[in-house]
Amino acid sequence: MSHPGSASFLDEAAGPLAARLRRGRALAARYRRLGAAVCAGAAVLAAVSALTPTPAGPPPEGATPPGLAPVTLPAGAGAGPASAADRVAVTVRLADAAATLLLRPGVHVEVVGGAPAGSGATTGEAVDAAVLAADAVVLVVPQAGSETADDGGLLAGGSAGGEQGLAGVAVLSVTPADAHRLAAAAGTRPLSVTVGLPTP
Repeated sequence: MSHPGSASFLDEAAGPLAARLRRGRALAARYRRLGAAVCAGAAVLAAVSALTPTPAGPPPEGATPPGLAPVTLPAGAGAGPASAADRVAVTVRLADAAATLLLRPGVHVEVVGGAPAGSGATTGEAVDAAVLAADAVVLVVPQAGSETADDGGLLAGGSAGGEQGLAGVAVLSVTPADAHRLAAAAGTRPLSVTVGLPTP
């Protein structure tokens, strides 16, 4: 037989315990949500860090800049002043990069400059052109993105970031007087080359 006093005592004892359990469940749920939010934020931060490029430091001293292949000149090049040399090495950029298909180390070429920029309409005759180097010898046809110079004569250098890169570039051996003419024509006259052929 139950006593009313005993039931009342049990209800009073259970009341605070139930309240504490409810508060515990609410706190656990809140911390679960907080933990999930922290984990999600950490995942987003890790993804952003992985996608952000790390700034590249300066290249080591003596290193070749990215995209440029090292050029090997003849032994002894640069050992003395260019003004005292019979021939000097110069770089030229041809107006049509396809002209480098004619070039390979050792080939003798004639470098021709077209009509100067801004000179108005041209006649299309020989008077519009001038020979800037009558006997230039090809030393190297650089190739972009390679560790060595291209000995086959085909230029593969493209443009990156809108820049011309090495397209149409050749390294030539010329006389100092021809080097001065080529320097004066750089950027003002379109340059082309001709290659002599043997008599049939």
